[in-house]
Amino acid sequence: MHTLSALRIFLLAFGIIILFATVSLSGAAGRMFGFEDRAGASVMLSLALTLAIANAVIIVKARRTLFRNWAGVVIYPAFLVGVGAVSAYKAYTSTPPYLIENIAIKVTVHDVAGTTGDAEARVQLKPLRDDVRDIRWGGPSSTGVIKNVAVKRVNGDFTPELMQEGGQWQFSLPFAKPPKRGQRVNFLYSFDVVGAEPEDKTEWVHDVTWPTQNLEIKLIVPKERPCKTVNAYSHKAEQISVDMRDESSPLLFNDNSEVQWAKVNPQEGRSYVVVCHQ
Repeated sequence: MHTLSALRIFLLAFGIIILFATVSLSGAAGRMFGFEDRAGASVMLSLALTLAIANAVIIVKARRTLFRNWAGVVIYPAFLVGVGAVSAYKAYTSTPPYLIENIAIKVTVHDVAGTTGDAEARVQLKPLRDDVRDIRWGGPSSTGVIKNVAVKRVNGDFTPELMQEGGQWQFSLPFAKPPKRGQRVNFLYSFDVVGAEPEDKTEWVHDVTWPTQNLEIKLIVPKERPCKTVNAYSHKAEQISVDMRDESSPLLFNDNSEVQWAKVNPQEGRSYVVVCHQ
């Protein structure tokens, strides 16, 4: 009797572990399918199926202990498959409408005091659905006055629209015809800054609020006031001192007047900061 009870407890615990593992792996597979990572999704589904089969084999061997007939042996694995399918479908349908494949930001300081400059960002997006009719983009921010905000279409059937909301610049990319899933959309936006507060450093902060594959940041400062040291770090978005982490060190070029830094798969919900100490 003690052996029977121990076996039942073991099978119950194992079944719960398999259930959670199946849900987790299936959800990961659904999200990967949404991002068109078919190879990764196939691996996740294979692992989930392997666990379900292993669990079924154990149940078959212990069916007299756990189930009274073969019906239970069939129903339980089917239940696992059903739960996995639902988890994968929910993850797939929750995939965001587009992915930022690459965003390259260049910031140029024009004067030694660091009060004027400009910024430019080149962006490549990949729609993950066929019904993306509009993309809204958060505007720039600076310690100085922002002027001459511009958005230029590089590739894609849209006409950029600029607007101000709550004193902040925003822009929209309404498509005349929604791009097909996987079709690339490219644009660049730029702006000038005047009257910025003089500081002993030049820095750029980029908030990752959307799934992003590649982030590049480049700072260019006057050679008369080059970088003495450089560093990069990240923190929880909109919470400067929360969960701060050191990032890989930026590279210096052109007599320490150019800073380059890049991040593959930056974490959504974090802010990345590149600093040139002068």
